[in-house]
Amino acid sequence: MSLFGPKKVLGLDIGTSSIKIVELALGRQPQITNYGVIENINHLTQPSKSLQSSAHAMGPENISDLLKQLLGKTGMRSGEVYATYPIFSSFATLLDFPALNKDEVERTISYSFRQYVPLTPDETAYEWIEAGEKKVSQPGDLGGGGMIKKLFFLTAISKKIVANYTTAVQGVGLHLKSIESETLSVLRIMRATSHLDERTIAVLDIGAYSTNIIVIRNGYVVVNRGLDSGGGDITRSIARGLGVDGTHAEEMKKKNGLSYSVEQAAVYQLVYFALDFILEEARRVFGMYSSKFDEPISEVVLMGGASLLKGVDGYFSEKLGIKTTLYTQMHYFYVKPEATLSLERAFSQLVVAAGAALKAKE
Repeated sequence: MSLFGPKKVLGLDIGTSSIKIVELALGRQPQITNYGVIENINHLTQPSKSLQSSAHAMGPENISDLLKQLLGKTGMRSGEVYATYPIFSSFATLLDFPALNKDEVERTISYSFRQYVPLTPDETAYEWIEAGEKKVSQPGDLGGGGMIKKLFFLTAISKKIVANYTTAVQGVGLHLKSIESETLSVLRIMRATSHLDERTIAVLDIGAYSTNIIVIRNGYVVVNRGLDSGGGDITRSIARGLGVDGTHAEEMKKKNGLSYSVEQAAVYQLVYFALDFILEEARRVFGMYSSKFDEPISEVVLMGGASLLKGVDGYFSEKLGIKTTLYTQMHYFYVKPEATLSLERAFSQLVVAAGAALKAKE
């Protein structure tokens, strides 16, 4: 500890419609000392105005402008930033190799890199982490022994995108210390706050125009898929169906959620229609996992801004036939009592940013 108290760092999550930032003091128990969310409201009336998406990369100048506003409102001044990039900007895959040491894994991945990523190693920033192991049957093996293979989760992103993030952060006088896949930030905070041994948990991080589907098996990421759909599509559906503008549709969505009434029956049906697209993709991913690992998903955890929709956890539980809960595990962090209630309401949106900031402890 310095003479001025614990070191503070910032976790940064730039999504499709909003920027989330968490300030963390790195004491014995990490403390959330400040946080902020700023939304680009243009996306409500013009979906093409999202901050970034699978169709277009973010503009560093625009992000810097929003970051400057956010830092001004929150009063944050920490210099080191630990950022995340979204699943739709990256490449992610699960690899399996025989037992190899760390150097051998690195050489093997580098040698056959183009098999997994449509870029060269020189064009990308990439990392891999262990992902447990799996028994693989061999031809003619009748005894059920099989071969144990080590699993590795590989993520990669174009260095051009990293440069955009660096420019955006430097534009507000901060230093980009690290950038990683949002999936790794989710994994880090899930490991810190949840019991993961002997469990298979699926995480659905539902943003405005993207959903990140992650399957965590025994504390390791083994499946990761991105979907170009989220809470913003629910807003669009309501706006088109009822003939209202995006801002009004967003207000209706937040007010009613999945709460049914005769007066709001039309809204109710439109919300469900948009959610079903996410549900179908989740079913497909879960089925793929079960066929590969011969075991079911035991629990689904929802996070992200759209997870705050009233009744969404019950709907997913019913339709998937799997226990589904909202992520509320804030207990790992110390929060001043007077800030606890407001942070609890916002925390589902801040999970990725908080997980990114925790990287500073490693």
